[in-house]
Amino acid sequence: MSDNTAHIPAGVLRQVLAIASTATEKRPSVPILGNLLISAEAGTLTAIGTDLEERVTAHSPCAGKLSPFTVSAHRTNAILESLPADALVTLRRDEGNGLAILSTAAMEARLQTLPASDFPKPHTQKAIAEWRITAGEFRDLFGRAEHAMSQEETRYYLNGVFLHVTEASQGYELRTCATDGHRLIQLSAPLPEGDVPLEMIVAKDAVRQLLKLLADTPDDAMLITKQGELSLRVERPTWAHDSKAIDGTFPDYNRAVPKQDGRSLLDVHDPAALSVLVQQARAIGREPSLPVTFRGGMDFPLTISARSAEEGETEVQVPPEVAAWVAGADLQVAFQARYLADLCRALPERFTMHVIGQNAPARVTSTGATACLMPMRLS
Repeated sequence: MSDNTAHIPAGVLRQVLAIASTATEKRPSVPILGNLLISAEAGTLTAIGTDLEERVTAHSPCAGKLSPFTVSAHRTNAILESLPADALVTLRRDEGNGLAILSTAAMEARLQTLPASDFPKPHTQKAIAEWRITAGEFRDLFGRAEHAMSQEETRYYLNGVFLHVTEASQGYELRTCATDGHRLIQLSAPLPEGDVPLEMIVAKDAVRQLLKLLADTPDDAMLITKQGELSLRVERPTWAHDSKAIDGTFPDYNRAVPKQDGRSLLDVHDPAALSVLVQQARAIGREPSLPVTFRGGMDFPLTISARSAEEGETEVQVPPEVAAWVAGADLQVAFQARYLADLCRALPERFTMHVIGQNAPARVTSTGATACLMPMRLS
């Protein structure tokens, strides 16, 4: 068999290239960043994509051997999408014409390549911490914090999720925290096996890419490595994701969490149902930041209302099995509807909201999580 030919089923190749392509630029300013680096050796095909901030390496078994070359991620994926999953694909090099040839029994595509030597090299650094957690724990720690990441570029150090170890009442625990200044959430998990991971801010793009890669994966253990001060590697048997952390200092978020209990406590038994009622109330307005107002007390039913200057007003009654005041006097307080919906998704089991007043952050507590939400002013 030629040293520049490999064979692999179309469905397998499609999956491998799709994973590697998550790190490529859709409209690359530099052409090589829209390409995948592909090679095959010792029965394994490897595909790598990068945008310089992230790097994804994917593997699969194959037959044959290929010296490294690069091809357009978008065009190659489009070709593979048109092929039956069980079609046997042959990849080979036409080095004299600078082409990569992708063929099946009934089709042949001749793809332009760019030199493999132009593909960005990895930044190899010494591992300074290494530990293992399950994919489910990672999704829990980062997926439930994702909504609170800031999009404001001036406070760049908030554009991600803060990963660190902290001392708790029953020993040390692994924790994530995200905030955009209007809301905050921190999530905790038992300290994993391995070296104690040091503090780092995982960038928002890396968080979102990793959550996509882990969306449908088995809940088994994976290796997390901190390489140098600003590099994180997440590794599974079929792929590895490398990313640069944010070079900055995350603020002392504990100072933003109210220590006292609120004068009114709202016990949310069914966050998913509450989110539906919030959306019913806010449907009166078109404004993305439309507030919804909670009214009620120990002796009055809880209602959610919203008002639009142009469209009118809505009011929704909340069944006590969904949410109810469990302490405090009559109260009305407003929150941004979108933030409430995000909070209900992040804390799907049950949570308690400690409402201090209309001008102070409400503290939200749930199993393994604490959050804060700033009220909006009532007009």
